[in-house]
Amino acid sequence: MLVKICGLRNSENIEAVARLQPDFIGLIFYRESKRYIHSDPILEDYTRKLTSVKKVGVFVNPTYDEVMLAVADHDLDFIQLHGNETITFCDGVNKVIPVIKAFHIGEIFEWQTLETYIESTTLFLFDTYTKEYGGSGKKFNWDILSSYHCSHPFFLSGGIASTDIESIKKIAHPNLIGIDVNSSIEDSPGIKNIDKVKKLINEVRNR
Repeated sequence: MLVKICGLRNSENIEAVARLQPDFIGLIFYRESKRYIHSDPILEDYTRKLTSVKKVGVFVNPTYDEVMLAVADHDLDFIQLHGNETITFCDGVNKVIPVIKAFHIGEIFEWQTLETYIESTTLFLFDTYTKEYGGSGKKFNWDILSSYHCSHPFFLSGGIASTDIESIKKIAHPNLIGIDVNSSIEDSPGIKNIDKVKKLINEVRNR
């Protein structure tokens, strides 16, 4: 199972997390987020040189130019679109860099609508529905995943902590490829607790 640590914004903290070898890290470029990654030449220089993990730029309803500027500044590997982006927009970005399209899951979700996004994206991510765009620390009912029958692999997100890993491993869905973790492993918004990150990764990899 792949591990994505999302919401990092400090170069020293990113370096410490990267040493633990998660598969992905997420940098949030949504200005309304408490984990927004401000423009910083030192940080940009560091992330451009960071090649030991895949770097994901997280956006909410961005412009195409905003996405491409971040790709250049940080040498990103993936783009995660977490808002109400159209199929056309996703397709345009996905032609340049792989797109992870996030969807917000509530008590009811029309899974068939995702089929229209398959050709314009690379992966899906399922997060908990809230009024904000992620980072809520809340879980949705994972049983609803049994209704997902599209061919796309997906990440599971929403309030995941190390104590949830055994339950997640029991989710019998062939397209579940990894977890996206954010608020449960923080000391403060955007600053990850290294001991908690290490414990989470160890639980996933049974070390």
